Amino acid sequence: MKQKRTLFTGIAIGVLTSFLVSMMVVPGFAAGIRKTITAYVGDIDIYVDNVLKIPTDANGNRVEPMIYDGTTYLPVRAISNMLGEEVTWDGETRSIYIGEKPSKGTVGVPGEDIPRFSGTLKARNLSYEILGEQYNVSNAIQSNSSYDDCITWKLDSNYTSIDGEFVVAYPLLGNMREFTLEFYNVDQYGTETLIKRFSNRCGDGVVDVHVDVTGCNFVRLKTDYEDHAPNGDGGYFVLYDIIGTKYK
Repeated sequence: MKQKRTLFTGIAIGVLTSFLVSMMVVPGFAAGIRKTITAYVGDIDIYVDNVLKIPTDANGNRVEPMIYDGTTYLPVRAISNMLGEEVTWDGETRSIYIGEKPSKGTVGVPGEDIPRFSGTLKARNLSYEILGEQYNVSNAIQSNSSYDDCITWKLDSNYTSIDGEFVVAYPLLGNMREFTLEFYNVDQYGTETLIKRFSNRCGDGVVDVHVDVTGCNFVRLKTDYEDHAPNGDGGYFVLYDIIGTKYK
């Protein structure tokens, strides 16, 4: 007669840890070892907080624990399912995450150092004027025209956000030009998906710009303007203090 074992939550962590160092061969693991073993399989009940649980795989199929050399093994996903936790695999770091992933550290990158893929503009130090007052700013781009492709950055999914300050220079009274800045995620086929749009015009002050670019390989900034005065002349946009937040 088989001996029946009942496992409780208290050994769940041990099961998880044991699985990670098991002798099972997993494709893609350079250090994997192929070994023939004799193990006790099945006929084991698992309880979580005094509730009987059925271990299952990602497709909902039942999986059986096994005992080998005094240690009980069970797939990580089965344990996670029973505990109500999400499990994910990161192939790049060869890590298994149960529940919340640890957050990656980030660092600020000045606009002039964010990789530029294409476009006519480049972040630099410059000055702009508002009714006779000159302002010197850094990591800035400016233009008094409309461009289909103002600038495209190549981020390779390494950045979480792009931030800056958006103002429309106002050299003469009556110059009522309004500018729009549009940030797009661009895929490998060149298809653009709008992320966020900002508008500002002469005399309206500074607009804070924050764009979430998490997961974006390419980000394109496009601009447009409209004149609201009869003379139809004057005013240009400035996006300055551009900072990209990048994973370390």
